[in-house]
Amino acid sequence: MAIVPWPNPAPGQPDQVVVDGYPMEMVPGKYAVEEADRFGEKVSQGTLKYADFNPYESAHAVAALTGGAGLRRYSDAGDDPTQFATLYEESSNVNCCFAPVVLSPEITFEPLPTATGPAVWIGDDLRLSTPGVFVTRQLCVGPTGTASTGVWYRDANGPWTLLVNIPKGPAIGTAIGMFGSKLLIGYGSLFTADAVDPTGLLTDVIQSAGEPAGAVAIYVWAYTADHAANYVAGGPTAIDYFRVMSSLALDNGYAQPVSTGDSLITALAPGGGLELVFVGKIDEMGAIDSNAVYHALIPFDMHSLDNCRPLRWARASGADQQRGAMLLVFPRERGLWEYAPSDQYSGTASNVSPWSGFRRPPNARGIVRALQGTSRWLYYAVENSAGHTWIYRNDQSSSAPHTYLDLGPTLVRAIGITNLWGGNPLLCFSTGASIGQVVLPTDGDMELDDPNCRFQPHGYVDIPDIDLGFPDEDKIGFTVRVIADGLNNLNQYIDVQFSEDGGSLSDLGNVITSPAGEVQFPLNTKAKRIGLRFTLYSNANTLTPQLWGFSVRVSLNPKVYRLFVFQTRVPAGSFSTLADDLQNPYLLIQHMWSVRAAGFPVPYADPWNDAYQARLIKLQAQQALREPAITPEWVLDFTLLEFLPGTSALVPTTIFVYDMDWTTNIPANPDLQALYGYDMPMAVYDAQLP
Repeated sequence: MAIVPWPNPAPGQPDQVVVDGYPMEMVPGKYAVEEADRFGEKVSQGTLKYADFNPYESAHAVAALTGGAGLRRYSDAGDDPTQFATLYEESSNVNCCFAPVVLSPEITFEPLPTATGPAVWIGDDLRLSTPGVFVTRQLCVGPTGTASTGVWYRDANGPWTLLVNIPKGPAIGTAIGMFGSKLLIGYGSLFTADAVDPTGLLTDVIQSAGEPAGAVAIYVWAYTADHAANYVAGGPTAIDYFRVMSSLALDNGYAQPVSTGDSLITALAPGGGLELVFVGKIDEMGAIDSNAVYHALIPFDMHSLDNCRPLRWARASGADQQRGAMLLVFPRERGLWEYAPSDQYSGTASNVSPWSGFRRPPNARGIVRALQGTSRWLYYAVENSAGHTWIYRNDQSSSAPHTYLDLGPTLVRAIGITNLWGGNPLLCFSTGASIGQVVLPTDGDMELDDPNCRFQPHGYVDIPDIDLGFPDEDKIGFTVRVIADGLNNLNQYIDVQFSEDGGSLSDLGNVITSPAGEVQFPLNTKAKRIGLRFTLYSNANTLTPQLWGFSVRVSLNPKVYRLFVFQTRVPAGSFSTLADDLQNPYLLIQHMWSVRAAGFPVPYADPWNDAYQARLIKLQAQQALREPAITPEWVLDFTLLEFLPGTSALVPTTIFVYDMDWTTNIPANPDLQALYGYDMPMAVYDAQLP
């Protein structure tokens, strides 16, 4: 025996409905319940879309991801999400800078002997040592202890060698630089600065050799040089952190300091022909003009030791062929900024951080630690609050930011690009106690164009949550189609994963053959928004999967709203319910017009006595019959839109269930149990019905 709750509607009076407390008799055969259209008619414009020839299936297709990283949901991008379909959420060792999407370059590491932390400066030593003999070596500077600094070099691509260990430290990355054959290293207020010659010999950096009191060593907080002169922030005392001096030599001849106020200088940059030198400080960016006068350019909102550290020129873009590089790039608070000078005293500053606008990368955001520009790309290291570091690659021609390399929990304090030894350029960066490097293409900027480039073994790219522009409607998942080259079974393949409404990832399957493959969503996949992750795998560093595009096939399933359409009679001279009710039909009709004009939901009971809240959205009153000397009979046409679903009381019903062979238990029926709350085979239940 089982006690089964079952809907037990009470039909009430035949052919009767109740609208806002008024029971009314329906015209027989004129009651209908239908689905309200969620979308009005729209004439398709522009290019063809999947929905134009299949209105019950919507496909979100992306053919390139060159728009950049940082978009979390497509509807975040604006009124027309299709304009932002080239954006992705974030990548980890997948390179989306061009179409097709490929794995990021392979990273190799060269340790720095005796180093205890990341190098703070990387640079080239390229000069003519004797007639016909060029020096081509790369240098880097980093810690070898809590109060000691190492200088390393290498003459070719490969291991590094310690040139000299200096019992001072830590060195400041923005207070290090080359001029001629010597390297200047500054330590702020801790120690006076050192000059290192090509053999590793140390000498003090002095203010002037001809001073009456003798040579005075200086403290250096920041350093830069142009083709003619050296510039240091510092002086003969440890508190000269707001003064700038210049010299024609790296290690002596500094005189006539220029004061920049009273705040700490964090970095210097060459003047670029407009100024003598640009000055980055903890509270502003300014410049010293050719008349040796300092003036502020950009005030900052808050003081930070990370402001303007570093302060560097970005290389010229294609539009700057005549003037050269005219963009200064620097960290400001927790963002990356560009400054484009327009004249000696003014310019335009803009926040170019990927997270400064509608982009919101979930992980790859934080403090900018190092910068390096090229003719097209701006590379910069971003460290988040958990110590995880990414190297971004901004496309200066399109302003698109790309998460280029995922370095994991490591510290990066310097980035450099070298081409000292011919062949392919190398992107070098400090990471831990090593120097990491990747091979860049020789011609062009696409790794697939250069057979010398190498790729990571695996990486993934996350696609923004797909909601088709309707975040509150259900989407029924069908399949994901992947268009890719370079796939070769499980040697090179793409794994597709998905998430529902921000939940955990589930695997859909692998696409293992080119040029296309398709994986299916599990049955009954329903979500408000669907996120995708494509993981690229390769077992050879010379090969990579090439993801050209994908299409997510889903069906938009709008929420169902019912329309109740019916006619009721207002008989002549009376209002027929259980008995004649001699109300004035005029008052009833006027009340219904008042309900329609107000537009608010009112109580409604259908012929089954199910209760709803519904809006009266359409009303028509017409005269049906007129007899002499009495009020005419009227017919009211109602169209009600469901606002809240109806309810019907569940009453317990006793059903006796017999086991037909008297020995075995009846198997469970989960479908019936889910629908009606009890456990019984459908066939047995049908047998009990009268």
